[in-house]
Amino acid sequence: MKNKAILMMAACAIMMILAGYAKQENFPVLKGPYLGQKPPGNTAEIFAPGIASTEHSEFCSVFSPDENEFYWSISGAPYPVIVVMRQNKNRWTEPEIVSFSGKYLDFDMSISPDGKRLFFCSRRPLDGNGPPTDNTDFWFAEREGGEWSEPKHLEGPVNSMGQEYYPIFVKNGSLYFSSTRPGGFGGGDIYRALFEEGVFLEPENLGSAINTENFEGDLFIAGDESYIIVTCYGRPDSFGSGDLYISFRREDDTWSLMKNMGATVNTPANEHCPILSPDGKYLFFSSGRNRHPDYSKEAITLKEKLEMMNSWGNGRSEDIYWIDADIIDALK
Repeated sequence: MKNKAILMMAACAIMMILAGYAKQENFPVLKGPYLGQKPPGNTAEIFAPGIASTEHSEFCSVFSPDENEFYWSISGAPYPVIVVMRQNKNRWTEPEIVSFSGKYLDFDMSISPDGKRLFFCSRRPLDGNGPPTDNTDFWFAEREGGEWSEPKHLEGPVNSMGQEYYPIFVKNGSLYFSSTRPGGFGGGDIYRALFEEGVFLEPENLGSAINTENFEGDLFIAGDESYIIVTCYGRPDSFGSGDLYISFRREDDTWSLMKNMGATVNTPANEHCPILSPDGKYLFFSSGRNRHPDYSKEAITLKEKLEMMNSWGNGRSEDIYWIDADIIDALK
C-alpha cells in the first residue's frame, strides 16, 4: 500500500512538471528543422525557450538520426524522465514522456547511428519490478514500428558495479561512456568498448590525456572518432563548475591533451551534456547560467523576482543551449 501511494505521488509530480510543457492551450505551431528555431551563430543561445528550455531543469538532449524526433531529460522530484517531441506532417508535436519512461530514474540517452536503438541510463531493477537500485546502468529500447519496445538491460562487460553514464556510439559500433568503476584515474573516467562480432569487448580507459584524478563525465565523440568533448571538473583552467573540454585523436590512436572550449561555451555555471546535431552543424549542451540582470542593476520588485524565477534561464535550473559547430574547427 505504501509503495502504491509513493508511485501515485511520483506520477502526480511528473504530471505537474509536464503541465508547463504539454498542457498549453495555445501550444505554438513549430515547423521545420530544430523545432522551427532560428539557428545560432558563434555565440551560445538558449534552445527553444519556453518549449524545450523552461523554468525547470532540462539536460542531455539528442535528435534522432533523421532529425524527426527530439529527446531530452527533465530533472526534479521525484526523478528525471525522458521527454520527446516528434515532427509529424512538418509540424512538431507537444512534449510527452517517452513510452518506457516515467516510473524510474531515466536520463543520458543516445540513439544508435541507424536509429533502431535508444540507449539510456537508468536505475530500474533488473527484473522490472520493485524499487529502484543504487546502481546506474545502461539500458536500451528497440524501435518497433513507430514505437519503442520495453527496455532491456545491456548485458556484457560494459555495465559494472560502479556508475555508468552517457553512452555515445560511433559509426563502427564502438561505445564511449563515463564510468566510476574501480581502476580509473579519478572519480569518473572515460572508457571505450570496442564492438566486434555482435558483442562489446572489455572497456578500455582512454588514458591520462583524457582522464585525471578529478571527475570526467558527460561526453560526445565524433562518429569518425576524430575528436571527443568531455565535461571535466576540478581543472585549473576551469571557468567554474563543470566545463566542456575537447581533445583530438591522432593517427596513432592517441589523444591530444584536453583543451578548455573557452568563454563562448563555458561560464562559472555547470556546462555538460555535449551533443552534435546529426547534420554536424550545431553543438548542443546544457547549462545552469543566468540570463537575468546582475546585482549592479536597480532593485527589483517581488513580481519581477517571481517572473525571473519562473522563466527559462533563471540560474537555479538548467537549460539547453546550442552554438554553431564551427567552434570545434577553430579549436583544432
